[in-house]
Amino acid sequence: MSPGLSPASPEMPPLRTLVSPGDATPGYSPLWEATRVLMLLSVLTAAGGLALGLSVVASAARRARARVAGITLLLAGLLALLGLAVYTAGTVSLLGPARTAWRFSWSYILGWVAVVLTSSAGLFHLCAAAKDPSPESSDVVGA
Repeated sequence: MSPGLSPASPEMPPLRTLVSPGDATPGYSPLWEATRVLMLLSVLTAAGGLALGLSVVASAARRARARVAGITLLLAGLLALLGLAVYTAGTVSLLGPARTAWRFSWSYILGWVAVVLTSSAGLFHLCAAAKDPSPESSDVVGA
């Protein structure tokens, strides 16, 4: 069974894989591997954006750190979006056209919610950086 899918009926056809017949790893698909890599990069980037966002409070260069945190969180949202898109495309290519027997797991839906929330957090950081009136966060050095 593919990761993230639950069978709705026991009559589901066997999965087709996108590997050559001589591959040593049965069930391996480059699309699943791409999904893993993109989602892992998204999680690491989001953690970095969270750390940068929390460091805005303790830093003198608030505007620059808020901008970098916003860009990092937007990148995390984009990576998660790409990972979920590759997963969706991989599911269609491995299982065929959509059927009523398909049922995606809760983690798939949680991934799409995370894309929206992470991207929103990035946009909010960028808006906060643009509206920061504090003199210590000005872009002019020594003013």
